[in-house]
Amino acid sequence: MKFHEAFLRFSMFKKSMMLMLAAATLSLAACTDPIEVRSDKFSQYPQVHTESYYLKEWTRVQEPQAVRVGAGQLKVMIPIRNLTDNELQLDYIYTFTDPRGITVEGPSSRQFVRLPRKGIGQIEFTSMTATAADFRVQIFYAK
Repeated sequence: MKFHEAFLRFSMFKKSMMLMLAAATLSLAACTDPIEVRSDKFSQYPQVHTESYYLKEWTRVQEPQAVRVGAGQLKVMIPIRNLTDNELQLDYIYTFTDPRGITVEGPSSRQFVRLPRKGIGQIEFTSMTATAADFRVQIFYAK
């Protein structure tokens, strides 16, 4: 009888271990959340720069949109996202260049943009003439 009891205990232990292993396997298989990528960093858009690595990590800039308006002026819109739990107050300076990269307008005076916590804002500016073909923007903490 003792052999039979030992055999039953061992088989119950074996079954419980198999169930625990199956539960662990299923719980690990359920971890299928996608890994977040940060595809909209400053470095992907060579026209947009920042003064600090902190600011680079705390914000994300989406693709700048440049369109011709009015008499051929270049209007630039840059969506910018705040990843922090605090409001960010930023300044930016922009410059317009011709097709050869020579400055035709700017640099501008400091312009202000406020980004709500975990929110999205937009940097927006327009050239004065139609000779502008490209732009550069430098983003700073507001003074």
